[in-house]
Amino acid sequence: MTNDIRTVCICSPDAFGAETHTVKVVSVKEGKNLALRTGETEIQRNDQILWMFGDEHKLLAEIHMKNKIFETYNTDDGRFGDSLELDRYTGSLIIRDTKSTHSGVYHLKIIKKSATIYKRFQVNVNGGGGGGGDAKTHTVKVVSVKEGKNLALRTGETEIQRNDQILWMFGDERKLLAEIHMKNKIFETYNTDDGRFGDSLELDRYTGSLIIRDTKSTHSGVYHLKIIKKSATIYKRFQVNVNGSGGEKPALINDWIVKTVLSFMFAGLIGLVLITCCFWYTR
Repeated sequence: MTNDIRTVCICSPDAFGAETHTVKVVSVKEGKNLALRTGETEIQRNDQILWMFGDEHKLLAEIHMKNKIFETYNTDDGRFGDSLELDRYTGSLIIRDTKSTHSGVYHLKIIKKSATIYKRFQVNVNGGGGGGGDAKTHTVKVVSVKEGKNLALRTGETEIQRNDQILWMFGDERKLLAEIHMKNKIFETYNTDDGRFGDSLELDRYTGSLIIRDTKSTHSGVYHLKIIKKSATIYKRFQVNVNGSGGEKPALINDWIVKTVLSFMFAGLIGLVLITCCFWYTR
């Protein structure tokens, strides 16, 4: 059970201030076995390894060498059954007889004496049938941005060529968000049926990059990019996470205004008291 692993890149914040990193994406045919690798060659005596699933980080497996804990667990909905195993030497998580319900994000936490290591795997279990049992892995760029900020999803192109066609799509259903077809002079952005994007989408006319203005939490999700060139077709994916707005600056300004007003009121009150005392004293 070998994986075709591609290089994972760490990307610095872009011009819009969005933070990007990568998560390993693993695709496997339903019914096949899958191993999520820790990257360790041997578990050390003081190591603690935790495997968790989904946004709620539900505990799936735990290794604590010192306390002799070596356990796998099922989730409350019973989706894993007896399918989980642990490699006793490396701590890798093995999923036997994968099902579509096993698709999702797996979180790995390795607590060592000198450091703590975090990794994430996006597992996609596809419909069964044919093919070898090897899982194919690639990477998806994860982009995090504060709500209300602008975000640019880059094509990686420096200039669109005459015969290029660029498609931007959203979600599992790959709903068309934007389209460029230079030869046919098509250069359009579209909204989804639920209207979540409104007028927030723009296209860079030189590179084909997709720009999302005034991001909202409903803009979170997977964006698919397809670039059709004369010589090849390029596919890319972006997982966009729009986090709650900071709101710290307005709050600080409001606090400052309130404190300033109260200070003036207090100073005025003290002044009034002093004037009154002086008036009575002179009489």
